[in-house]
Amino acid sequence: MSDTAAISEALLHGAIDRLYEAAISPDLLPSAFDHVAGVCGGMGVTLFPHDPHDMAMTYVSGSITEAATEYFTQWL
Repeated sequence: MSDTAAISEALLHGAIDRLYEAAISPDLLPSAFDHVAGVCGGMGVTLFPHDPHDMAMTYVSGSITEAATEYFTQWL
């Protein structure tokens, strides 16, 4: 069994609820992404726009903000 298969239904629903709340209040996205990452055993989450040349709407977890900023500055 993979680690993701072991995620409880309650934790998954909690993560989904946080994403829905953040959809209404985008300032909640960093903490919602941190929560999703924690539930999935990840370090963070990044949401990229469909157009890679328009990074203005990229959202990242609060826990990886510094790394994402460095990445965007150096590589994009």
